[in-house]
Amino acid sequence: MQQPTNPPPAIDGLDRPATVFLSYARRDADAVKDIQLRLKVRGIQCWRDVDDMLVGVHTETEIVRAIEHDADAVALFLTPSFLQSDFIWRVEVPAALRRQKADPHFHIIPILLGVSFAEVRKFCYNRNLTDVSGFNGLLLSGNGVVLTPEEENKKRNEAARRILQAAFALRLRRNNADRNYEPTLFLRTFVFAPATTSLDLFLDWLQLMYEKEQTATLQEWDEILWPALLDVKHIISEKVSSQRIHLYVKGILPVAIALGFVFRESARITLLLEGQKETWSTETSPSEKEPLGNEWIYHNQGEPHVAVIEVATSRSTKQGVAATLLKTGLTPEYHIRLTTSEFSRESVRDAAHARAIARQMSQICQNLCDERGVTHMHLFVAIPVELAVLIGHQLNALCPITLYEFNSDEKVYQPIGTIRK
Repeated sequence: MQQPTNPPPAIDGLDRPATVFLSYARRDADAVKDIQLRLKVRGIQCWRDVDDMLVGVHTETEIVRAIEHDADAVALFLTPSFLQSDFIWRVEVPAALRRQKADPHFHIIPILLGVSFAEVRKFCYNRNLTDVSGFNGLLLSGNGVVLTPEEENKKRNEAARRILQAAFALRLRRNNADRNYEPTLFLRTFVFAPATTSLDLFLDWLQLMYEKEQTATLQEWDEILWPALLDVKHIISEKVSSQRIHLYVKGILPVAIALGFVFRESARITLLLEGQKETWSTETSPSEKEPLGNEWIYHNQGEPHVAVIEVATSRSTKQGVAATLLKTGLTPEYHIRLTTSEFSRESVRDAAHARAIARQMSQICQNLCDERGVTHMHLFVAIPVELAVLIGHQLNALCPITLYEFNSDEKVYQPIGTIRK
């Protein structure tokens, strides 16, 4: 499927999200695209000459401005082709060094692919250039080191994490964030523009999760998306003293649950969910004890220690889940349905009602793990996206939970990924 181009949000000046300038040789574009994807799903806006230079604008002027004024960090993709690029060493590297000299909080992150630190130092010394290997760099490949696919994936995520830390820190600084500052995050898997003029992180997942037409593979979830959410949570916990964040979510329900889960209640971070009509807070007191009806089904011949849970307020999940279990051959020991008396988009009244549903769901999951020995859960939901975040937020130290998304064409659910404590 050919996806339309979806540029970063048109937010400029102090209000733009954390931004990194990617400096690389054109021959290395494919390798850079992979890191760029890992940065985008972590909320970092990437400035890349192929994507971001306006037609007719003088290349050198536009690049220098991006480095010296727009970027919160610069990543140098040091490769054999990079070392031989006259333009990079004449324009991009000097601009980055000037910016770093003027602002010591500005970070240059060297990422080495196919060259070693010693080779970079020798190259710079022989040409009387500033040794860029002296910054906090990361060796992805080179120096005769052969990595397994798993090791290479971890290295690429580490590079993305370092850039996230550097860019987000300067984003907070340029926004004069104090101890009471509450950052704003926007996550999308649908083509929606942010409903705010100021963003700290813009988690753009469209490349791997596009509307209802494309979902990430389980491997992409485990290797790229789930680590990205964990990194965002860690950087928020580390850098945000207020421990309060505003969330705008335009995504499929499993992603919303996963987002709430990384910021779960035990992390002591307050979530402020910005909806169309009002803001829902995780500090809101639940309105009642058990707002949803629940049905428990026990299969004595079912797969031991496995549970299936349905939560339905917007529409019934019963037929879709039944078809999915039949197709996959999954027969759980426990099958629980939580449903409202009438299915509608308005069946979740407000934040207090949503918090009550999330708490009820959490208590059932806790009971399954602690009292009934369940070691794996499968979760199917048809609920508002804000409630999905709240349910994730309430799921504390539990067993692995596999999340599913409904495929309207095939009338079954498909697994999106598994969340783990």
